[in-house]
Amino acid sequence: MGLIAAVLIPIMLFFWFAFCFTVIAWLKAISHLCFGNFIRAAIWFNVGTWLLFWWFGELDKVNFWPGAITFVLLGVLGTLVQYQKRKAMLAIPTWTTPADAEIELVVPARQILELGKSECRSIHENPSTFSRGRRIADGNTGSARAA
Repeated sequence: MGLIAAVLIPIMLFFWFAFCFTVIAWLKAISHLCFGNFIRAAIWFNVGTWLLFWWFGELDKVNFWPGAITFVLLGVLGTLVQYQKRKAMLAIPTWTTPADAEIELVVPARQILELGKSECRSIHENPSTFSRGRRIADGNTGSARAA
């Protein structure tokens, strides 16, 4: 019984992994096509198609490679069209400044989160740099009892 299991389990695992790989190949082909990765989609489509031909025993009847090369070339053409569209979109200026427009520069106030380490040390060493620190340093804590 152990000898039969030792022979049958690897055979079953081989077919199970082949089935899983077939499903994964088709799912990857569809997902890469949806994301616009046309070359990857074409390659995974070819892998899935080859595996389907293998499952049905049609590999000897079908000349697979011309069709596979055709689909990869279609993926390359799709990627080229996508690249050209993206390149054309970058070349179009989105907004131009009118020649007579007044440009006002606004500098935002510094935030505490943007302070460097040396500035944080100076705040701890000299608390009078902030308003609350000034009140404490002057003896006024801001409460009614201290007044």
